[in-house]
Amino acid sequence: MTRRVAYPLLAIICAVPRVVVLVHERGTILTAYTEKSDIFAQTFVQHGTFGFIPGEPSAATQPLYGWFLIPIYWVFGRSWWSVGLSQLVLAIVTCWLVYEIGRRVLGRRWGLVGAAVATLNPYLIWHDMHVNREIVDQVCAAALVLLTLMVAERPSKRLAALLGIVTGLAMLGNTRLVFLPVLCAGHLAWRLP
Repeated sequence: MTRRVAYPLLAIICAVPRVVVLVHERGTILTAYTEKSDIFAQTFVQHGTFGFIPGEPSAATQPLYGWFLIPIYWVFGRSWWSVGLSQLVLAIVTCWLVYEIGRRVLGRRWGLVGAAVATLNPYLIWHDMHVNREIVDQVCAAALVLLTLMVAERPSKRLAALLGIVTGLAMLGNTRLVFLPVLCAGHLAWRLP
């Protein structure tokens, strides 16, 4: 199966259940289970301060998700559909990255199966459509693993620099991801001469 077939198929497999959840949960997307980055993003858009209180910056959260929400709130407003559709795009990109990882490791067919199984996890389907920072963690972790595989296959300064950027973003999104780059570096040390 080529990418021209796999990518649209995976986008549909990923999007359909998430759109159902988004429409069903539209009344609670911004009111229940929200992450504090939501407050940081609102404060930044309204007052220009990244924090809980206008005029008092804060580092009380891992900043990547807040910075993901800021342009969404600024351009489209804070609504269930703007957050939901933006996060849906990230979920689809994550699914495609998982496919690319699986394709490199096990082949196209198993890459497709792996990406479909990963994206159809019921908890992720529900979680991806609410205001939770893990949506950016997923895409960063998948990009980090894929770039590590790509650097191992064809080392280049451009790919290594991109891997470094994604590593930094991953750590800004979730401090628990700080050990993933160590594992990726170990893989590269093992694979590269």
